[in-house]
Amino acid sequence: MLTEASPTAEVLTGLSRAGMDLGSIALLAGALFYRRHRRQDLFAVYFAFNVGLFAVLTFLTNSSISAGVGFGVFGVLSIIRLRSEAYNNIEIAYFFLALAIALVNALPGRPLSLSVTLDAAILCTMFFVDSQRLGSKTKSCQVVLDRVYDDEASLRIDLELRFCATLDSVNVTMVDYVRETTAADVRYRPHPVFAPVPS
Repeated sequence: MLTEASPTAEVLTGLSRAGMDLGSIALLAGALFYRRHRRQDLFAVYFAFNVGLFAVLTFLTNSSISAGVGFGVFGVLSIIRLRSEAYNNIEIAYFFLALAIALVNALPGRPLSLSVTLDAAILCTMFFVDSQRLGSKTKSCQVVLDRVYDDEASLRIDLELRFCATLDSVNVTMVDYVRETTAADVRYRPHPVFAPVPS
């Protein structure tokens, strides 16, 4: 009876961990990220990476594959980059936490209560960190302007008028005197939009 119960318990534990992983990544990628940022492509990326990493870790920890193969897999994962476009810091944070959830739930030898606690901590962290209640969000943009500026003050004034925003920082990345253009990385906080007062 003991020899039959042990595999059954392992299967139930594995299914429980898989359920916790799917539930956690659904909350992170769907309820938090997609609801707030509306990026269907990144929702699919986060979900796919999480499930893929969970599957690989579960396979490696339940087989007799050498540690070298495991390190090789993590080496491959480490060189995978999101190359199709530039991603901002908050999107990278979601990506990292999607991988962290897979690690927390897939690695054996830890009590399920610890995995549940860590999943909840990850979700709560992102719920509060990526929240508009922390204040107005700073946006970033790379711009190319059709003139060369004599000083930073005139550049900031022009950008504030164009963006209708308060600038946090302006970093000039290129000045082309031949084409008379200026490229800059701008971080700004948009002015609140006030509804017109009815007469």
